[in-house]
Amino acid sequence: MLTEISYAVDFLGRLIPESAAVPPELREGWKDALTRLLSQRFQAHWNVTNPFAGNAYRAVTTFAGRLDRTLVAAAEEAGLSMHVLATYLPRDLVLWIDPYSVSYRIRDNSAVFALYEDKSQ
Repeated sequence: MLTEISYAVDFLGRLIPESAAVPPELREGWKDALTRLLSQRFQAHWNVTNPFAGNAYRAVTTFAGRLDRTLVAAAEEAGLSMHVLATYLPRDLVLWIDPYSVSYRIRDNSAVFALYEDKSQ
């Protein structure tokens, strides 16, 4: 689970550039908080024998600019402004974090892109 979450969090972190408003330590603090919160959120919803069970629960989303509650909680914990998240994260993002697979889609009708896939499973 931590491998998949790490790929997802690194992807999201790359979308937020370092700047005067987002120094490296603030972005890293957000990524650390997000990793911990996603691990807690997925703990009871991670089934390696049936990877797609709970798929919707494990999706991290930003629909019409509305941020996923875990993204918001991590930002609040790290002291990262909601304005930063709203500015840099895509408005319509779905990030699926499943056992052995991490993928995303931006906008409803676009293609799905894989960030991580363990084909040995």
